[in-house]
Amino acid sequence: SNNGLDLIFSAPRSIGCIAANCEHWMLRATDGLPYGPATSICATGQQLWLGTAKGAIQKDSAWHYYNGNRWLPAEQVNDILPLPGKVWIATPAGISELRDVEMTLTKKAAHYDSIIDLRHNRRGLINISKLAVPGDVSTSYSENEDNDGLWTSCYLAAQCFRYAVTGDPDAQQKAIRTFEALERLETVTGIPGYPARSYATAKDKVTASRSPHPKQWHFSPDGKWQWLDDTSSDEITGHMFTLSLFYELVADTTQKLRVKELINRIATHIVDHDYRLIDYDGKPTRWGIWHPDSLNNSPNWMYERGLNSLQLLSFLVTANHFTGNPKFEKAYQTLVQKHGYARNAVQAKMYGPFETSHSDDILNFFPYYGLLRYTHSDPDRNLYIKSLERSWQAVRNDRMPVWNVIASALLGKNCGLSTALEEIRQYPLDLVGWSMDNSHRWDVQVDPLVGRGGSLQAVQPLPTPESNISRWNTNPKSLNAGRKANGEIEETGTYFLFAYWMGRYYNFFTE
Repeated sequence: SNNGLDLIFSAPRSIGCIAANCEHWMLRATDGLPYGPATSICATGQQLWLGTAKGAIQKDSAWHYYNGNRWLPAEQVNDILPLPGKVWIATPAGISELRDVEMTLTKKAAHYDSIIDLRHNRRGLINISKLAVPGDVSTSYSENEDNDGLWTSCYLAAQCFRYAVTGDPDAQQKAIRTFEALERLETVTGIPGYPARSYATAKDKVTASRSPHPKQWHFSPDGKWQWLDDTSSDEITGHMFTLSLFYELVADTTQKLRVKELINRIATHIVDHDYRLIDYDGKPTRWGIWHPDSLNNSPNWMYERGLNSLQLLSFLVTANHFTGNPKFEKAYQTLVQKHGYARNAVQAKMYGPFETSHSDDILNFFPYYGLLRYTHSDPDRNLYIKSLERSWQAVRNDRMPVWNVIASALLGKNCGLSTALEEIRQYPLDLVGWSMDNSHRWDVQVDPLVGRGGSLQAVQPLPTPESNISRWNTNPKSLNAGRKANGEIEETGTYFLFAYWMGRYYNFFTE
């Protein structure tokens, strides 16, 4: 107790104090108590530590809940010993030490960059690494992933903004290297304007593709590379957004020409093939469809109508801006005037809250960048702003810093920037993915609407340190986050780097 005379105790559903000065108090779930009853209690100064059968709880000016393998070797807490600047928590499987580490956000960014350098660069492609021994980063290895193109694009965006803010040659070198990886994704296929999902050298061991849509490996025309087919809208969305950033913020004269040519080839492929991506077998890929007949008339594409209309208009506007090729302007006008694509774009978030695909949020937000930056006198610009306003309203409660930053930059107003800053401060230094079950918590209000796939979700996002590592494509309200993680993957930190350096570029954050 605080002065040796107060009696702090646990009841089945609360923590109470019989105080020497008669200022008794009680804390329950409605006050923020995450779980109980407490099996051990330790009060020091203004801080209260509670051990429970499922994790440890810290109460200072706020509540903090430490449970799951990121924090503890076992969920049962036997005892707690607070020490200066740290705390020891005893469990049946060993003792965990939690420490407060002070660092600037710039140092935190450097920490994530160093992790990527060590374990996440596979031939220029940046994505998760696998861990042969769960939780042991010394056993990391990397292999191809189905969306290497999209996640590598996100890393390129982060390095472009970092170079624009700092002028650091390290950021410049990494941006150039990553641009060359995106460029290679297109050149290895031998199909002009058709980037692969992933690539590997001819001698690399490649893994079978993820279901439900099987993908095939092919050799490049020169026989030196292998590439993964069935490219989706994810890859094109990532390329078109981040290639424009590389051009504007990093590229020299020669590289600018290469960017223009690559953008021109990708957009030409889509326009010349009736707004579809045509694969190695001459057929459209599963997700590379932006054709008016599909989007406007087929029930199969009802959910993608607004999203894919938005994407295609952005691709065409971006391509027209960089190449001046009249075919892109002509295609844009046809889609807007004849097929209603600008009106479609307003409905990009039509189907929430019951069918919210968080993996689609990237495909939703990235296209706004080109669409709003390269259409200043467009009569439909107000529709694109309306679309972004609606998309922002749909995600504003998710506490995903990157959407807050993009919406603030493009709408020219503060869209939850203090929340974004809070979140990047809280983002864990340890990027190993662990399953985090919060379904037993008392303080979390369960949403009567289930999440996508029928999973239980909370009304508000779970605090970032108390959930699985997110890279903005998972549900932040999921009560059982990272169900399949189990310490077998390590994320890249690109999520932090992108939000932080873009926020710095727009002067939303300082160091």
